[in-house]
Amino acid sequence: MPDFGDTLENIYKIMVNFDCVYNIINDEEKRNVVTALIKEIEIYRNDESEYPLKRIGLNFPVFKDGGEVTELLWDKGNTVESIIVYGSFADGSANLNSDFDALIIAGKEKLHDSSFVDGVVLDVFVYPPDQFLSEYDPAEFAQVWDGKIILDKNGMGERLKKNVLDYIERIPLKTEEDVSQEIKWCEKMLLRTMRGDVEGYYRWHWVLCDSLEIYFDIKGIHYYGPQKALRFMEESDSEAFHIYSKALLEFNQEGLSDWINYLKTIF
Repeated sequence: MPDFGDTLENIYKIMVNFDCVYNIINDEEKRNVVTALIKEIEIYRNDESEYPLKRIGLNFPVFKDGGEVTELLWDKGNTVESIIVYGSFADGSANLNSDFDALIIAGKEKLHDSSFVDGVVLDVFVYPPDQFLSEYDPAEFAQVWDGKIILDKNGMGERLKKNVLDYIERIPLKTEEDVSQEIKWCEKMLLRTMRGDVEGYYRWHWVLCDSLEIYFDIKGIHYYGPQKALRFMEESDSEAFHIYSKALLEFNQEGLSDWINYLKTIF
């Protein structure tokens, strides 16, 4: 992983904890926090670099390059443009088993960091700014649709997120005929689970997984993955959550049949 002026470990620590306090304090307290953290800032002259930040002196040591330092030096052409945190750490649902998901726009090459920091698995994707200066497919970055923009020096992160949201809005919802076919598929799969053989159990797992997305098709709501889907269901449709949870946890024909029948009743 190249050096972006600070280690990803320290970027991670700042992003995870900083907004917990920073978002609830007033402007004067924010200035006091910055003053407590930063001793001095040195910038380039106008003609020296397109990136103004040259050096930050800190009031405390940070771990960098195998040792502790009290200042951070920025490479003229290798600074962080944007940081978008998404997933459980962004929406507040993180637990001890959660990955830390982030997209960073920085550097000159595409990278993926899956290292451990303080017992947490990183799932951080780094893209060079050039990736977003020409035409790209927003679908490749759909995961940031509800992410938190932690840093955005030139608005590149905000533009990326807007393009992703515009892309999602253009995705057509399933038609009534589409959903009808999906429910028929669930009924067919239910019958095949009754075989009691390996293929039957495979189809049992298959229909349990795919029927969650079908539930959202019936509701006319975009599906954003199982974690957000289950939390939405628990908060907004307790009956559906109870029936689906029972089908998952008890894993018997009665529970699965009850869930498929519930989908038919709400269609």
